[in-house]
Parts: sequence; C-alpha cells; structure tokens
Amino acid sequence: MIAAIPFEPIRQIMLGPLTVRTFGTLVAIGFAVAYVAARRDIRRQKLDVAAFESLFLWMVLGGLVGARLLYVALNFDLYSNPIDILKVWEGGLVSYGGLLGGATAAWLYIRRKRLAFWLYADRLAPFIFLGWSFGRLGDFLSGQLVGVPSDLPWAVQTAGDLPRHPVQIYAALLLFSLFLIVRGLQRYLTRRQLKLPRGSIALAALGFYGIYRFLIEFLRDYPNSEYLFEYRTFSQGVSLGLLLLALAGLWWKYRRQARPRWGA
Repeated sequence: MIAAIPFEPIRQIMLGPLTVRTFGTLVAIGFAVAYVAARRDIRRQKLDVAAFESLFLWMVLGGLVGARLLYVALNFDLYSNPIDILKVWEGGLVSYGGLLGGATAAWLYIRRKRLAFWLYADRLAPFIFLGWSFGRLGDFLSGQLVGVPSDLPWAVQTAGDLPRHPVQIYAALLLFSLFLIVRGLQRYLTRRQLKLPRGSIALAALGFYGIYRFLIEFLRDYPNSEYLFEYRTFSQGVSLGLLLLALAGLWWKYRRQARPRWGA
C-alpha cells in the first residue's frame, strides 16, 4: 500500500455564530499582505500613495470579478441559482480571468487619472505574486485544485480518494519564489542604477507566470471537471500565449528605444 499524508479539507471554521471560509480568508490575507508590502514600496519610491490605494482597490475588484465571471462561464450549468454566482468566498475563481480583470481595471483607472501605466505596473508586479501565493494555500485547505495521483512520500490523501500531489502547495511555493525573483531583479536594477524601459519588470513577470502556469498544469487534475473543453490544454495554450505576449512586448519596447532606460 502506498504511504501518504492523510489530509481532510478544512473548508470552514465555526467561531460561535460566525462561519469563516478558509479559502476566502486566505485570499483576503493575500490581498492585505500584498497591499501593505506594495504600499511601503510606493512610499519609498515617492510615488502618489493615494493614487496607489485607489488603484489597488480597482485591481482587487476587477480581479475578483474577472476571475469569477470566467469560472462561471466555464461552469455555467452549476449555477441554476444566480445568487450563487456572488458567493466568491466559497471558491470558484479562474486565475486568467483575475489577471485580465485586474489589468483591465488598472488600465481604466490609470487612463482616467492620466498616470503612467507601466510605472505602476513595474512597481506592483512582484506583489501580485506574493498575494496570489496565499490564495493557493486557501485552495489547499479547502480541497480545491487537486493534484494528479502520486506515489511520492509527501503525497496527500483525502478519505476515499487516491494519494495526490499537493499541487496547491507547489503553486504557493512557486508563486512566492516568483515574488522573490521579480522583487530581487527590481532591487538589483535600482541598486545598480541600470536603466531599462518602463514595463520591463511587469512584462518579465508576465512571462515568468506563463512558464509557471504551463508547467504546474501537468500536475493538476480535474477529476470532476465539467468544463466545456479540455481545460488543461486550454490553460497551457493561454500560458504559452502569455509568454509570447511578454516576449513580444519586451522586444517592442527595446526596439522603440535605442538606449534602454529604467523608469523612462
């Protein structure tokens, strides 16, 4: 018999009359941590803190709406009661929808306020990974986004199921690693006063995300999936698309500027 770590999802915790959803709580913690860390960086860079606070709120709302709408669109038959669509705290978010929704909301706000889009995108890029990593921990605790069956000693097993890769933990660790990598790159460029075109950090982060998501999909399972098509294939296709978009964006920016300039 294959040894595995027993684990039962903790979808909610009862605190007297209050029901605390683990997924929603971890997502909220992720937003809070990303906000505090990013706000400190914005202040250190002497950028407009008030503008950042409004921008962050728009990004959060846009990300949640986009992530939820895409999940509902892919699983429309599960929502016979329209009210259930609003229950985001119970889970059911698609990362790509959140990425698109958050970026769209940020672009609309920045365009309205006539701010420098790529300047803020560069500063916020690493902290998105930081906040996202907490959401993946929420997936693990609530038993969402399970991994493929595994016979490795650290595989986790829920009663009545096969031992599986703790893919949510992998994802959380990888996202936190991407935060460290992008943040480290950002600090290195600033410390060395290396000048690159605005948007270089944000586009590099987008490319890193595409690579991460393409690889992690090999270990994700969809045993009860009722998606309209093979989601893994779709997800990896989008991942490659994001990588190519990031590379094209970097090429275009460097092509436009004969001399690279950081923060130009």
